[in-house]
Amino acid sequence: MIRSLLAILKAYLVASLLRNKAIIIGVLQMALWMTLLISPMILFSRPSIPREVTAAYAFIAILVFISYNMASWDWAWSLRQMMIRGILEHYIISGRPVIMVYVGLMPVGLLWVALSLAMVYVIMAILYAPPAIWVHDPLALIAGSVCLLIVLSGYSLILGSSMLLSGTSGPVVEILSWILPIATGGFTPLIMYPEILRIIALTTPFSYPAELIRYGLIGTTPVLPINTLIMIGLPYSLGFLVMALLLLRYSIHKIRHEGVKAIGIM
Repeated sequence: MIRSLLAILKAYLVASLLRNKAIIIGVLQMALWMTLLISPMILFSRPSIPREVTAAYAFIAILVFISYNMASWDWAWSLRQMMIRGILEHYIISGRPVIMVYVGLMPVGLLWVALSLAMVYVIMAILYAPPAIWVHDPLALIAGSVCLLIVLSGYSLILGSSMLLSGTSGPVVEILSWILPIATGGFTPLIMYPEILRIIALTTPFSYPAELIRYGLIGTTPVLPINTLIMIGLPYSLGFLVMALLLLRYSIHKIRHEGVKAIGIM
């Protein structure tokens, strides 16, 4: 199992980061995307709020967005690519658990997130102001980071399983990676949402990590007491992950009996 994980990690690193100067192209694309994301937040910020505080809010919003984007396109989409190329069936027949693909890809995905955030910080510092980031509450930050990693894992497993079961493709991934951060408090603190949207967001596991990380880094007023967010968020995230693992198990079981769905690239 360890050899399988290392092989997946090595193959992804060579194919996506090193071969054909992909890392250079990826960094340039990332810089352009980050600039486009940051610009509206800067242009429409309130003059009464210090620039460093506005930059900090924008930094955390982009952190959440990049995380969902990574879970969608690096983790979940990998199953889609394996299915398109006819690799998934061989992998299943070999007896290796499909979850190992996700575990093997996680270090690379997290590396891209770290690189993206470093680039965002530099771009903000040059174009606007350095984000006023400090560790306001270490416990909340750690709990939020753990919740986020668990939720991202469950989200990518559910998304990947749905692709295996239905054969749906890019548009679904694209829409979800944009809507979820906006609808569940990733871009804006839930305390600023209308009450009905706040309630809807809190019924999902996605809102708790964002609230905890935002409070842990910059001390934003949370929608619920921090202890309550942790006590609800961690079990909810774990339950979400368990449900995702069960769905993946079901999708693999169905593929073993019925084969993969007819698929298209777009």
